[in-house]
Parts: sequence; structure tokens; C-alpha cells
Amino acid sequence: MHREFDLPSRGRIDGRTSSITAAFFQAITPVIPPSDAEVEEAIAVLGMVMVKAFSSRLTQSVTHLALPPEVVREIKMNENRLAGLQVPGVDSKTKIAIKESVGKAFVFGFRMVMLICAGLSVASAGVASRMIPQTTSPGRTPESRG
Repeated sequence: MHREFDLPSRGRIDGRTSSITAAFFQAITPVIPPSDAEVEEAIAVLGMVMVKAFSSRLTQSVTHLALPPEVVREIKMNENRLAGLQVPGVDSKTKIAIKESVGKAFVFGFRMVMLICAGLSVASAGVASRMIPQTTSPGRTPESRG
């Protein structure tokens, strides 16, 4: 597994009797860590989403700038460079507008990836809440929880 994604190893909480603490600890400790191939595949999928979102927003922005066709073609050919895209030879005002469009398109793509990650986190929390058994303390019933 990639070292950057190492999570805490499974362990015990001594001196605690709280089932909430134990449930939380067990929920955040991975049971089956992802393989290197799975991590790389997930990163590749998110990278594709980023490039597609960037490309879509950049195309939309560049269309409104009324650029010569050869400049638009050169931008499209190099759009896989994302924020590192070099602006072709145009006047300074147009160059600034293109750089702004590139920056906004990059932020849009990044936000799309973050939105997907947030959605996956919410889905993961939902699955975890269904999988963690609901236990009650002595004298409490599940209905009295709130």
C-alpha cells in the first residue's frame, strides 16, 4: 500500500468502557486496506474527472473570448496540462483573459473532484452506520436514544 495512505493499525482502547469510543475506533480502522493497484486506479479515475471537467469549462470560457481558430486549436491540444497550460502568442489583454479562464477551469475541475470525494465520504459514513451494530447500555433501550 502507498505509504501516504497508511492508516492506524487495529488496536485496543484500554481504560475505556464507552461503546461509542470503541465503535468509532473500530469504524475508522480499516479491515482490508486497498492494494497499490486499487489506489492507483482510484487516483486515475479522479484524474480523468478532473481533466474532463477542466476541458469542458475551458472550452466554454474560450468560446466567449472570440479567439482565432488556430489559438483555440492550440489551447485544446494542450489542455491536458491543466493549470500549466501555456498561452499561445496573443496580445497581453487576451493572454490575461486566457490565463483567467485556465485558472477558473482548474478550480472548477478541482471542485468537481472534491465534490465526488465528499459524496464518497457521506456514502461511506452511511454504510458504516448500517454496518456497526447498535448496542445499548444497561437500562437504556434503542428507543430512548436520541
